[in-house]
Amino acid sequence: RGDADVLIVHDEVSELEFVRAGHGVGRKTFMYNHYVLVGPLADAAGVAQSDGVIEGLRRIARAGASFVSRGDDSGTHKRELLLWRAALPGGGTPAGRDWYREVGRGMGAALNIANELGAYALSDRSTWVSFNNRASLKIVIENDPPLNNSYSVIVVNPKRHPGVRFREAQTFADWLTSERGLGIIRTFQVRGQQLFFPLP
Repeated sequence: RGDADVLIVHDEVSELEFVRAGHGVGRKTFMYNHYVLVGPLADAAGVAQSDGVIEGLRRIARAGASFVSRGDDSGTHKRELLLWRAALPGGGTPAGRDWYREVGRGMGAALNIANELGAYALSDRSTWVSFNNRASLKIVIENDPPLNNSYSVIVVNPKRHPGVRFREAQTFADWLTSERGLGIIRTFQVRGQQLFFPLP
């Protein structure tokens, strides 16, 4: 709708569609972080013994173990559905199954619900590190290539949306992808952990 001047987003397919449709210009992928699959401390489905996230999701499905999905059409939700399609026969998703709960909420709220239910969930590492209410949860899968998560910056196209502040948006995007901006990303930490990694 042209409500924003610049976007920082992390779903490549949607980003490319957005640019192709003429809504954005100058897309640059500039940093990445990682998703983690979290689950109950007991890990009754044995997900932590999997050889990767795809096998981990298969174990969750076979066990009918509770899984909390953001269900909000965010980049994280889209990645989760992509992973489920790779894990389930026929490229389906678990929508409609009684063990799969789509909550239509942000990451923090979804993690709160997973913590209350002792359920599995996909989270970005930065939210997980910052999240305090996780007494019932632990990371069960991490550092698997399908969990890599790249971020892009896109300036909204003034020809499509004349009200955007294009000059200021471009200045911000240029700064973000400059050596100085990438240096700040590189040194940013929460609880002693680097959360984002710059791309050249």
